[in-house]
Amino acid sequence: TVYNVDGELLWQAGNPDTDFKEPDCELPIQIYDIDKDGKNEVIAVMNGSLLILDGKNAEIKKQIPLPDPNIGGTLLIADLEGTGYAQNIILKNKYSKLWALDVNLNTLWTFEGNVGLAPVSYDINGDGKEEVLYLEALGSNDNGNGWDDWGHINSNFRVRVNDWYYESQGTNVEPVLMAFSPDGEQILLAVYDDGPSGDPLTSFYRYDDTGLYTAGEIYADLRSASIDEDGVLKCTLRVDMIQTEWVYAYYEWNGSEIVLREDDFY
Repeated sequence: TVYNVDGELLWQAGNPDTDFKEPDCELPIQIYDIDKDGKNEVIAVMNGSLLILDGKNAEIKKQIPLPDPNIGGTLLIADLEGTGYAQNIILKNKYSKLWALDVNLNTLWTFEGNVGLAPVSYDINGDGKEEVLYLEALGSNDNGNGWDDWGHINSNFRVRVNDWYYESQGTNVEPVLMAFSPDGEQILLAVYDDGPSGDPLTSFYRYDDTGLYTAGEIYADLRSASIDEDGVLKCTLRVDMIQTEWVYAYYEWNGSEIVLREDDFY
């Protein structure tokens, strides 16, 4: 249902659900100029189909049946083909499969695995093509999928960039991939694990054309660290001491991993 800024109904596709309940996840819908005509389309999963609707009048521009009736959640727009403009659509079902489509809704590739809550896309290696990034939970818990009721991973997991992955283990891993550049060029991925009892650990990963590699770790939450113009991280941590006061530590990028500057540890 689309309204203008004055609250007037412009158009409606489908029939309103009088028993509508507030969703507990992202909805598979985007507003985006997918065909580069200068006008936004509405891209949505509805009634067993993926639809591209004219944003002005809801005319169906393109339509395909869903490859899986359980598709829902994130609908991601990305530039997977390196054209310089995002025209690829990524669909997912709940946790187990991804579909990548071209601008004509043809399937480019599929991936099966525990794909988590919300993959993202970014050109992490600077080749002009966006990679698909996500956390893949490998273990099992009461929910049967490796994710607890708060969306955390409490099992083995993989950090994935396209077909490459690095496998690790956590006890309270947040379902968020962070990224930062320590030198203005290299982009590192980061995963935060709050540990079994508030024991913060941020692990870093480096990606290039040959694979995905570990790139150091800090015993702190990256989101609470400060980063200076030289890419030096200032963190508060307890290191290996139990129940002590927090101390300051500085970490820096040595070209291959994040390392502790021991001279500046106090």
